[in-house]
Amino acid sequence: RQSLPSKRDRLILLIFLLLFFATALWMVIRLPAQATPNEMLHFEYVQLLRQTRNLPQAGLANTEERLTELHQPPLYYGFAALTGIFEPVPSATTRPPVPLEWPKNPAFLGTHKGNLTPVVHVTPQNTPILYASRMATLFISILGLAAFYRAGAQLYSPATGLLMMSLLAFQPNYLHLSGSVNNDAPLTAVSAIVLSYTLLIIANDKNPHWYFGLGLLCALAVLTKASGLFLTVYIAAACIILYFQPRDLRRAIFSGLYALAGLVPFWLGWLAINAARQMDALGVANSLPVDRLLALTPGDFLLLIPWMDDIWRSFILDWSAGGVGYARDWFYIYWSALLTIAFLGWLRRPQKGSQRHLAAIVLPGIVTILLLYFAVKALTVKEAGYLVPESRWWLPAMPGIAWLAAVGFSRWWPEAGREKTVQLAAFI
Repeated sequence: RQSLPSKRDRLILLIFLLLFFATALWMVIRLPAQATPNEMLHFEYVQLLRQTRNLPQAGLANTEERLTELHQPPLYYGFAALTGIFEPVPSATTRPPVPLEWPKNPAFLGTHKGNLTPVVHVTPQNTPILYASRMATLFISILGLAAFYRAGAQLYSPATGLLMMSLLAFQPNYLHLSGSVNNDAPLTAVSAIVLSYTLLIIANDKNPHWYFGLGLLCALAVLTKASGLFLTVYIAAACIILYFQPRDLRRAIFSGLYALAGLVPFWLGWLAINAARQMDALGVANSLPVDRLLALTPGDFLLLIPWMDDIWRSFILDWSAGGVGYARDWFYIYWSALLTIAFLGWLRRPQKGSQRHLAAIVLPGIVTILLLYFAVKALTVKEAGYLVPESRWWLPAMPGIAWLAAVGFSRWWPEAGREKTVQLAAFI
C-alpha cells in the first residue's frame, strides 16, 4: 500500500470532481431532449412512478416501444423520482396513462444549439422533472468516480487513483450519459464501486464476512439495470483468487456463500416482483435473446469485422445518425496510442507491491461484458444485416479498462518520478 492522499492530492481530486461536475452539469442543462438513447422512455418511467405511486405494471406497456424500458429495475428511476419530489406531477387521467410523446428531434446532434432547437423546445422551466432526473444520474456518476479514486489511491498511489478516475470520468460516453436520463451511466458507476470494493477486500485480505458487502453491491447493480447481473462475475473471480492465492478452499467457499447471502434475497425478490407485475422476470427478453445468443458460432463474430471502425468510433458517441457526431481521426489515434502504451506497461517487470494478481479480478469482468456486447451485435448483423454500435452496452467494462490502463501506465516509470508523471497524465 502506498502513502495516503495528502492535502495537495485531495485538492487535486476536488478540482477533478468539480471539473467533471461542471462539464456534466452543462450537459444536463444544454443537451436537447432525446439527445441520448431512449431518454424519453427512461423519463417516462420516472414520470409513471410519480403519477401512479407504483412500479409500472404490464398493462402500462401498451406499445412495443414502451415495453423496452418499463421492465427495467427501479433503483435508478426511484432515485430520480425522489430527486424531483418537490415538483408536483399531475395524476394520470387515464388507465393506463397516455405515453409521453415528444416531437421527433432530427437536430439533436446539433448540440451547439442546445435547448434552442425549435423542434423540441424543452427547458428546465417547462419540464423540470426531466432535469431533476438528469441530476440524479450526475450524482450517481460522481459517487462512482469517488469510490474508484479511493480504491486506486489505497492500492497504488494517489496519482494512479487520479489517472484511473480521469480515464473513466472523461471517457466521452460516460460524461455524455451522466447528463442524461438513462440507467447506463448509473450502472457504470455501480460497476466502478463493485470493482473497487472487490479489489480492496482481496488486496487487504479481508475475512469472508466482508463478501456479504460485495453481494449487496452486486444486488445494487442488478436493481439498477438487468444486465448488472453480469457483474457477479467479480464474485466468482474473487473466490477463485482466494482459492489459488493462499490455497484455502474453505475460505473461498465461505466467502462465496457470504456474497450470495447478500445478493440472492434481493435478486429473487426482484424476480418475484417482476413476475407479479407480469413483466419479463429477468428483464432481458427484449435485449438479450439468450437462446439465439447461445446458438452463435465463432464464425458469426467474423461478421463484425466490417463494422469495427463504427464500433471504435462509438467510443466518443453512443449512437450516431449516419456517422454525424463522431470525432476527427486524430482523436481516435490519440486514444488508441494512449491505451496501447498503457496496456504494454503490464509486460514490464512487476514493481514492488504491484499486486499483479489483482488483474485476474479485473480481466474476467471486462471480458464478460465485452463478450456480451459483441455477441448481441453479431446476432444483430446476422439476423438484420445492420449494426447500431451503442457503446453504452460495453460502458460498464470501462472501470476495468481504466484500472488496467492506469496501473499499466504507472509501471513504465521509475519510482522517483512516477507520481508526478502519472499525475500529469491524468490532466492530459
